[in-house]
Parts: sequence; C-alpha cells; structure tokens
Amino acid sequence: MVADGAGSAARGRDGAGLAVEVALEHLRRLGPDRFDRAAGLQLLSDVREAIGKAAAGQNLQSRDFAATLLAVVARRTGDGVRWFGLHVGDGMIAADLGEGPTLVSAPENGEFGNTTFFVTGEDAQSRLRTYMGTAPCAAFALMTDGAAESLFHRRSAGVAPAVSVLFQWCREEKPALFRRALNANLKDVIAPRTTDDAGLAVIAA
Repeated sequence: MVADGAGSAARGRDGAGLAVEVALEHLRRLGPDRFDRAAGLQLLSDVREAIGKAAAGQNLQSRDFAATLLAVVARRTGDGVRWFGLHVGDGMIAADLGEGPTLVSAPENGEFGNTTFFVTGEDAQSRLRTYMGTAPCAAFALMTDGAAESLFHRRSAGVAPAVSVLFQWCREEKPALFRRALNANLKDVIAPRTTDDAGLAVIAA
C-alpha cells in the first residue's frame, strides 16, 4: 500500500499517512468473500471520515490533507490467490498473475498533466478504481507518481522490464536482502529521475 500527499496541501503528508493507516486496518479485516467494489467504497468512506475528523480537530479543511491512495490485498484460498486492489489518483499498480508483468491500474491525471485526483476530493467515489481476481500466484508493485515516471511507459501503457526484476527479487530473495536492494534502487536509480516523491511497495503471494 502506498499513498502520496499533495504537494499543494498543507498537511498532505499527514493525509497520506492517515490514509494508509485506516486502509491497512480495513484490509486486515477484509475476507476474500468480501473482495468487491462495495468494500472499496467503504474503505474510501472510512479514510475520508478519518481525515475529516483530523482536519476538524486542527481547524483545517479536508483538502488540506489531500492524498492519493493505492492498495492491494491478496489471500491464499483453495483455488489459488484471490486479490483485491483499489486506486485513487496517479501512480501505478502492476502485477504478475502467472503470465508475466502486466498493468493493473495506470496513473490518472486531471485536465493538466501535473494534476490528479485525491481521496479528499468531492469526486473521490467516482474516481475510485477497484480490481479483483483469482490467480495461481500473484505479485504486485504499487508506486507513487515519482516511481511510476521510471516504471510506467505511457506510450505503450505498459510496465518497464525492471518491474519483472522486482518481482523476481521479491519471490527469491530473503526479505531483509530484498528490502535493501529495493531501497538502494529507489535511492540511486529512481529518485534521481524525478522531482516527485518516489514510493514503491512490492508484495508476492
């Protein structure tokens, strides 16, 4: 799960942190039988309510906590791996569902290239994208717009070959070694190519 606070929002970073905290707690309680759009809308409602309370407590507006949100949960079941994802805003979700890396959810920008949509927006419900499915195995990469600049190919609407390498590392390397490699690549390869926050999360099930 990743979230990115709006650079123009006074408490964007706090909004991103709160969105992740609330969404994570929601997904922890969510069983595979409830992977549907209604669950995504309820999660979004919970996030918006939490941000609204935080804003009111500081005499601010919810828009001051504006943030994007990308989340995926995967559960092993008798017929493979059931998964559920949701996305509001820019950034990207990629997956390997047994047939190689593929794009699940592309960045969504506003009327202008440097604008997007946020969980705090009045149009958040209509901008919420939800995804679900079952696969024999699954790996996912979720990234904010800064990382997506390097790993999303807009012309082809596809993912960069490096995403396949990330999935391979996640599946084959020990967790501590994988985290070090991921952090090193974020710092040395991805971050220097963008002026935006470069957040990246990779999971395999």
